[in-house]
Amino acid sequence: DDKSSNTLIPSLSPSAALIILKNIMSGSDASSAAARSKILVNDSCCGVLESSLEGARSVAEAIVREDSEVALSSGPGAAGGADLVIGAVEVFGRLSLHREASVAKARSAGEDHFQLSPQARSLLTWLSEKVAPALMPAGAEEEEGDKEEDDNDLLGLGDGALSPIAKKSKRSEFGDGDSSAVAGGEGRSLAVQLLKSGLVLFSEWLAVGGTSSAEVSARVAKWGRLLVDKDLRSDLFLAYGRVFLQLAAIDRTGGAKAVFDAILRCPDLDVPEEKGMKSIFTAAVKLNPSLVVSSIYEACENGSGSKSSLPCTLEELVPSKSEVTSVAKYCLMLALQHPGGSKELVRVAASKLRKKEAAEESKSGLDFAERMVGCLCRCAHKAASAQVDSLCDSLEAKSWGRFGELVARARDNAMIQA
Repeated sequence: DDKSSNTLIPSLSPSAALIILKNIMSGSDASSAAARSKILVNDSCCGVLESSLEGARSVAEAIVREDSEVALSSGPGAAGGADLVIGAVEVFGRLSLHREASVAKARSAGEDHFQLSPQARSLLTWLSEKVAPALMPAGAEEEEGDKEEDDNDLLGLGDGALSPIAKKSKRSEFGDGDSSAVAGGEGRSLAVQLLKSGLVLFSEWLAVGGTSSAEVSARVAKWGRLLVDKDLRSDLFLAYGRVFLQLAAIDRTGGAKAVFDAILRCPDLDVPEEKGMKSIFTAAVKLNPSLVVSSIYEACENGSGSKSSLPCTLEELVPSKSEVTSVAKYCLMLALQHPGGSKELVRVAASKLRKKEAAEESKSGLDFAERMVGCLCRCAHKAASAQVDSLCDSLEAKSWGRFGELVARARDNAMIQA
């Protein structure tokens, strides 16, 4: 009877219930998959869960803006604080993405590509418009257009794409309002962890075939402004790199470049971050060498080394006192040391030189592409020696006056040292 069946359902605390839901939504074992599939096909169940979990976002906003009265008297925050809020928002995101993937596959006979659901899109918008701004320092420079247009309007989605909470608190990204004040203490910690969870969540979304990469990359590229803060970077860097790798693998819209450019603008990296950067570079240069190396090249073009001679070392090409960030310079070093990276650098330099020749440019001194040739002669990976030789042959054959002589000399010196 009903009474006996009810006794089989244990009474769970909010934290225990959340742990079970997190395991179901993220687990890869058979039991988690089976429970997940049962939930996803039950619209009523999904609706109740989404409604309950979405309330965590209101509590999160209160904690971020340090509205302790609201945070402690409503929602999951009353029972367990920030940890429960983070867990609830994460489960909400995974439920939304799993549900859309399930619906899309059923609708298109197993098709592996699917759009962001309105709930997932509203989560992405909320992270961008309410959470990220709380970490932005006062007076931080905004990119043109940030306050002028709303991304949902640009996409033709309107307010219908937003959840009730997002509609209520809709505002321009990184604009003014309560969330523009820099959060501190528990609010700052919560905002960081929410963004980190969001980065992981949307990188997984892209990894399993989710589309809407333009929306994800546009938002994440703006979050990249936070990476200039050393403390924030230590928490967000690797998760940010995960999103970049997924975008680099598909690169349907060019959004991966904007995300990678944010990484290259980091002023410096500590030792663990350098190891992470090396792993990100190694993976990315296999996925999309053209995007990675051309972005690094462009980031280093402002190097202010001597323009009267060909450099023999990376330091001569991009001096420490130049405007180039140490991260961009470090990535250039990685490219020179990598077989595929060196070959791609030769291709990029050759392309720049061809454009210069076609434009019949004449200027005093050597530009970055010309100076790069000297560095390639001395520092490129040996796997790229054939490409370097071919480039030098073509340059010497053109008899480009003094530049051709410098190339021949750099080439001869490299051979002597080898």
